[in-house]
Amino acid sequence: MGKKGKKSTVNNIQNLNLEIDYDKLADAIIKAQNRANSEEQPKEKIGLRKTIWHIIINKKEPQKAYTAYLMGSILSFILNITAILSLLFLAFIIAFIVYLCVHNQMHLVLGVIFGILYSFAFFIIGLICRTCANEMSQEHNRDYIVAVFSGIIGFAALIVAVVALLK
Repeated sequence: MGKKGKKSTVNNIQNLNLEIDYDKLADAIIKAQNRANSEEQPKEKIGLRKTIWHIIINKKEPQKAYTAYLMGSILSFILNITAILSLLFLAFIIAFIVYLCVHNQMHLVLGVIFGILYSFAFFIIGLICRTCANEMSQEHNRDYIVAVFSGIIGFAALIVAVVALLK
């Protein structure tokens, strides 16, 4: 503004450097992201019992992700149960194949072949679920834990909805 409320115009735009140094911008973004990730991560991960105990006694500690750890523990538990169930199905299918072989019912060759394929599929599913459970128990990124938890809960809700529709 100029004298007493009058607007003035700046005409020396030639002196401004309007070029952007993209390398410096990229470095600044990477440094800021690394700094945010390092500050966001909690110092140590605590066990499920200790997490529940701290929640019950309402202990307030900074930089602790109790809810994320609780979700990670629940996910790990659910995936371990899924792995155990898939291995139980595997044992059931193998027992069925052995039953067919012992009682000389080999004319059900198609059942044996499908049993072998199912047993292989359940074995692979069990291994995948066990690996995912180990990964969830070691994960430190809160956003990742919440996203996976939401995805699995959504998938479970989808299964319940499909079962309800089919009844």
